[in-house]
Amino acid sequence: MTTKKNSTSSQRERCPKCKSVSIQNLRTGTKVGATVGATAGAIGGYASATAGATAGAVAGAAIGSFVPVIGTMVGATVGTITGGILGALTGATAGTAVGATAGKAIDDNILDNRKCLNCGFTWHKD
Repeated sequence: MTTKKNSTSSQRERCPKCKSVSIQNLRTGTKVGATVGATAGAIGGYASATAGATAGAVAGAAIGSFVPVIGTMVGATVGTITGGILGALTGATAGTAVGATAGKAIDDNILDNRKCLNCGFTWHKD
């Protein structure tokens, strides 16, 4: 009776220093890029939306005008706030995607992207 070798253990990536197979895939660039992109996108989206919030305020006031005095003020306020929030969310979503893509390129080409969980050694693997 013959026994088969476990082929997966020989194909697993090993630490260049201690030869451990306990390897963590670092995604530092991707994480930082996504965070910075989301923040910048949210700020930019909010700024753009508040510039266009006048239209939201006018629309909200028009809708609110069906209820005299208070309806106009509430409608204008809700229209402005909603426009700002939607702009920030849209900007954050786009910024996250762009930032994560840029961060992945940095991970793939520049930063150490592997870490040995046994000895702590980090290295770059293409």
